[in-house]
Amino acid sequence: MTTVDIRPLDPADDAHVRAMFDIKHACWAADLPDNVPPDLDDERMALTTAWPGQVNEDYLAWHDGRAVAHLNLEFSTLENLENAWAWIAVHPEFRRRGIGRTVWAHANIRAADQGRTRMGATACQPEAGGIPRGTEGLAFLDAMGLSPKLAEVRRRIDFTAVDTEAMDGLLAEAWTKAEGYTLRKWVNNAPAELVDGLAYLDGRLVLDAPMGDLDYEAPKVDAERFRAAEATADKRGRTRYNVAMVHEETGTVAAWTFIATAPHHRERGFQGITIVDPEHRGKRLGTVAKLEMHRWIRAEDPDLTSVDTWNARSNAYMITINEQIGYRVVDSWVDYQGEVAKP
Repeated sequence: MTTVDIRPLDPADDAHVRAMFDIKHACWAADLPDNVPPDLDDERMALTTAWPGQVNEDYLAWHDGRAVAHLNLEFSTLENLENAWAWIAVHPEFRRRGIGRTVWAHANIRAADQGRTRMGATACQPEAGGIPRGTEGLAFLDAMGLSPKLAEVRRRIDFTAVDTEAMDGLLAEAWTKAEGYTLRKWVNNAPAELVDGLAYLDGRLVLDAPMGDLDYEAPKVDAERFRAAEATADKRGRTRYNVAMVHEETGTVAAWTFIATAPHHRERGFQGITIVDPEHRGKRLGTVAKLEMHRWIRAEDPDLTSVDTWNARSNAYMITINEQIGYRVVDSWVDYQGEVAKP
């Protein structure tokens, strides 16, 4: 077993930040080369810009003067106060030397220090018809005593291969079921009159989307917290394209979807929330919102050629919509949970 010294990562220390970046870049090249590559400035900003209701701790594991692993710990501060979430990256040149186990032990000590009783982590898994992936992460989490709780399958749409005529026909048909609703579009921060409705939908996503066996409490999102999340996204340079369907009679935000892009890799977008208020379902609002989004974003941002989205394996409704409009399987990401290990 390789001995390592685990020390806090200092965001103000350029050598620390670059060491973390080198580890992440090497892991990207070895494990997920079709993913968006890490960006040094983006990683630097992430170290000091946590999402509302979350605090992070970052550590580097050092061996012979070289950083060989990075640990990011996430702690919720408003809900899920029993939970911690760990992200571990070990440089490919230093794997299978026990470093991951040592870092994992440190993560559990810090979780216990914070009064947390459950530890979570995520590992990538290959899917039939998708891109080949290794399974070492799954095996590691199994060995650490965690159990798989939720599998989310990632799908990707290639806009250069979309049958635009077929999608236009699908959109026109869906609109016939969506009478009485108005389409709203905006970039980045939401119009003031929509914020309360958007915060409501944001907060109920965990209630509506399948969460498997995860022990996870739905966030309590109000307008203030929603605006704080927008401010964080602005600070991190994320461009968010938003589409909502508003019920004309009541003014209720009945459906909402957004896609985010980052300045360092504009070719790939990431699907954020897509949700329809339960009281307004059965009217093809999700299909309308997503197809209107695709039509708009392709015209607005021609550099964007693909978008990734994740859905719980059991979310048959949303998967059907996504596959119908052109998303295809890439891989899956499995969320694990277990008790915080005692020293």
